[in-house]
Amino acid sequence: VKNKQGVILGVLRARYDGLLLQDLMKSYNGLLGSQSYAILLDENNIRLADAYTPNFLYKSVAPLPAERIQILKRERRLPDLPNEMLTTNYEDLSTLLNEFDIRNPVFKANLSPSTQAEQEGQIGAVSPIRSMSWKVVYLRTDYSDEELRQEQRRLSSLVTVLIAGVVGFVAVVTSQFLSSPIIKLT
Repeated sequence: VKNKQGVILGVLRARYDGLLLQDLMKSYNGLLGSQSYAILLDENNIRLADAYTPNFLYKSVAPLPAERIQILKRERRLPDLPNEMLTTNYEDLSTLLNEFDIRNPVFKANLSPSTQAEQEGQIGAVSPIRSMSWKVVYLRTDYSDEELRQEQRRLSSLVTVLIAGVVGFVAVVTSQFLSSPIIKLT
């Protein structure tokens, strides 16, 4: 804790229950469709909360160097498991997270881990947390371009029908208004 002049006054140490973060993340599941969810990652891209795949908690997105894993284990930031059990092998997601641009945090990719079969495309967005070096990633796994095109076509058709109806109604009212005096005159 620092004062206004930047002098350190003391250290605040806090413990938190990871299940609270997990429950908070669950409340954001499904905002963009049935297969959309949020993941909370630390500066090492280790999952701190993941309500969609809770068995990936406290695992890194991509393999970390053995020295880094040992340091994180000593700090009790990773469980004491064999190194190969502490990663999910999402190399593409790791690359996206390390190279994302704050001005354009949205991405489209196939983020299947190397050990799984290919999935449909996924869309997501990365948002860093300003007060710490963590980030939130929101993914939608059932994304497909065709689904978005169909939704856009439906919306366009609806707007077209509504505009045609309004124009037709205005045309009828205007023609009645203009033709009424002519009919009376004849």
